[in-house]
Amino acid sequence: MAQYDFAPQLTRIHTTNAGQNIHLEMFSHDVDTKFKLVSLFDGLTQKRVTLPNTNTFRLDRLGASEVRSRQVGDKLEPQKVPNNKLTVVLDKALYIQNNIDFMDDWTSPDYRREIASNNASVFARDWDTAHVIQLLKCRAWKAPAELKANGVFFDGTDVTANIKAAPANRADHEANAMALANAHAKAVETLITRDIPLQNMVTIVKPEVYSILMNHPTLINKDFSAGNGDYANRRVMRLNGIDIVEANCFPTAVGNHTLHSTVQPELNMQVAADDLKYGMVVFDKGLSLIDIIAKDFHTSHVAREEEQIQYLTTVAMKTVVARRPDTVVPVKVVAA
Repeated sequence: MAQYDFAPQLTRIHTTNAGQNIHLEMFSHDVDTKFKLVSLFDGLTQKRVTLPNTNTFRLDRLGASEVRSRQVGDKLEPQKVPNNKLTVVLDKALYIQNNIDFMDDWTSPDYRREIASNNASVFARDWDTAHVIQLLKCRAWKAPAELKANGVFFDGTDVTANIKAAPANRADHEANAMALANAHAKAVETLITRDIPLQNMVTIVKPEVYSILMNHPTLINKDFSAGNGDYANRRVMRLNGIDIVEANCFPTAVGNHTLHSTVQPELNMQVAADDLKYGMVVFDKGLSLIDIIAKDFHTSHVAREEEQIQYLTTVAMKTVVARRPDTVVPVKVVAA
């Protein structure tokens, strides 16, 4: 295109003599970062705060007596009530620390709010995953013999759902969903035979397992379930009388969780390959898990002039432990 004769003499701010564009970037604090998460298990567990100046929590477990009979003149036989206790020591603190040099703070945008928000989301995911790991470990729990005597406590258990790995048609998809529902029903039956109340029970499922359940032929069929779900809106509310929650916090890799302890068996959070096969857990919101808290999540911002460094630190001293492992039934999903 034709240019003016004086084009080479145009005064162009933020452009070099060679015509190179050197405009300053316009920054309006638009930042893409981690999606915000909140802890799912904040409403699915009981919480206990340790007494001041101690890091130890104690929970007592009490057995039961049996009913006996007597006739006239028979001597009454006393019974010993067995008991046990669970002791947990908080010996770890969770933390994230971000250090910012004063010089960088003077010459760059302030991201402290976004960093703190990201840290909260990371903590939420880590905290929720610890809860799921503890639920999965409940299946291997062995109740003390003296507490099992009269059916007060039971060993941990699980059930298995066998599904097709590559469903070829609608019938296969429905069969997979029904296999999951049947396994869930067995889990509920186990809880009922243990006289465990169902009103506080909840079921968490992996997203991929939730997707399979959406193909159940009667679960969200209005002829069989009144307002239980909506296929188009990806919603299933209840299964076998228990609420269902889609949870994206199941462990995804083998290894030790941040809160894993090699000293306290109750805090064994080592994820094994077999743990990754579980995609559904039925448990009691008030009995299955307990959060033990010495110091809840706390964020501080400290500027040290002598070091010319800012410290943004988030810390918490707490853990989660299985309170009644016999109120938990994980479901292993085996695809073949």
